[in-house]
Amino acid sequence: MARHYELSDMIKQLGSQGLIFFTFSAIDLHWPELHKLMPSGGNSDRETESAKQRHQNIIENLHIAAWFFNKRFKTFFNDVLKQQWDLEDWWYRFEWQHHGSIHVHEIGKR
Repeated sequence: MARHYELSDMIKQLGSQGLIFFTFSAIDLHWPELHKLMPSGGNSDRETESAKQRHQNIIENLHIAAWFFNKRFKTFFNDVLKQQWDLEDWWYRFEWQHHGSIHVHEIGKR
């Protein structure tokens, strides 16, 4: 709940003009680079590694999936959002869905 108050305070201080909202979601079953990091070795050929095996990789190795997602998000945030959108201020929160997939909600101010 504390994060909610941070967001409310940010909007009160900066105003709502120029705010951008977005969600960055993981497509963790379709990231061959992620599955290569899994202990099973993750076969990059989608035809030979079943969706069930990729899903099991995520369930058994959430720490690897979360680390990989964080790296991808930070790169996207720093190289695209901050630079291309000229963000002055931002707030974001990581959330996990019931089946373990991670995503980020963000508000940025131009």
